Amino acid sequence: MLVFDIGVMLTTFFVVFAAELGDKTQLVAFSITSTSRHPLVIFFATSLALSCSSVLAALIGGAASRLLGTYTSFIAAALFFGFGFYILFSKEAPPVKDCFLKTIAVETGLLRVVPGLFKRRGRYDEGLLRVLRQDSGHALVFRLLLKEKRLFKDDINEDQRLCELTEKLRLARGLRRLPFRRALEEIVRTEEAVRDVYGHLHEHLRLEHHAADRLEDLLAGLEAEESEHVAFFKSVRDGENA
Repeated sequence: MLVFDIGVMLTTFFVVFAAELGDKTQLVAFSITSTSRHPLVIFFATSLALSCSSVLAALIGGAASRLLGTYTSFIAAALFFGFGFYILFSKEAPPVKDCFLKTIAVETGLLRVVPGLFKRRGRYDEGLLRVLRQDSGHALVFRLLLKEKRLFKDDINEDQRLCELTEKLRLARGLRRLPFRRALEEIVRTEEAVRDVYGHLHEHLRLEHHAADRLEDLLAGLEAEESEHVAFFKSVRDGENA
């Protein structure tokens, strides 16, 4: 007989919700949504995927309960604390991965804010559309970069300069509410920070002990596009100041 326990339901909900915040599943959904522009479709697809995995976990847990009997609660507690201590004392993500994730957040933030700013100013033109298309495509490149385990184990993670550049990856608060000229200054600063990150990583791969490969080509392309974006926003800014 199925017994509905509201306490168990609430506990499970809050524990799973907290565990999923910032999880890889959320980052994947975040990245796909930024390129597909269909948030409802992504929501239903990720919800279905999580539901299927939860059903599988519940079925396995139920089978374990029947097989192990009274020992189930002790084993579950041991696993819970074991995973908890593992997460608590496991190594932090390498700096280069943190850098990539912050870059994703910054570029997506610009995609969300910049179109509205330019529409209100009547400056929504082909030049801006080109910038937005390129930034939208960067999410696909990020997924390839995040799979490059070689780079995560590289000595770039001991480079203090990378940490300094990562600290500059931030959007100004209330950017959409700033006066247009002031907003342009912040956009230029942010695009320069993103460009400098790509440039530093590209230079590291080019000058250090790495042979030219796909990763170097990807970063070179991103650096070139971000340089174009900086030039575009600077031209708009200079036109406003003229």
